[in-house]
Amino acid sequence: LRGVHRRGQLISGVDSQGKILKPKGGFVLVVKNGDIFNARGPLQELIAIRLPVLTSYRLALMTNKLNEQLVVMEDVRRGLIQQYGTPDEGGRNLSVPEDSENYPAFMGEFSELMAVEVKIALEKVVLPQKVSATCDVCHHNMDRDLEIESRILLALIEFVEVAE
Repeated sequence: LRGVHRRGQLISGVDSQGKILKPKGGFVLVVKNGDIFNARGPLQELIAIRLPVLTSYRLALMTNKLNEQLVVMEDVRRGLIQQYGTPDEGGRNLSVPEDSENYPAFMGEFSELMAVEVKIALEKVVLPQKVSATCDVCHHNMDRDLEIESRILLALIEFVEVAE
């Protein structure tokens, strides 16, 4: 099952009108390693945006949790490179070139690693539709629409949602 779980039970879903149901209490997000791997760069771009303090705090917590899993994935990836890689001309760095005979085996195991589902103790971060800003002309405070590129939201779809 993909979604938000607690103690093995689905605790979040969608009602008959399509509204997201959110429970009170702790959350466990069930995602694939590939989702985490693909979220690295977009998450870094998102945390660079000025957001409300609680949203920024939740994103920072999420980043720390996801980094823990990324460290494990990177260790396994390095092990696969050591197993299937060949040294460069200087003999100092290993790589698995696409044209090498070991590449299909490497990619098979790497794909298997990316398909593993993991449970992470966190909840999706709700991004606001509007953020505080200052007028460039008269410098008064105002709200403006939060602008995020679609590619960032797509990569983070398992981790964030936008407030309605």
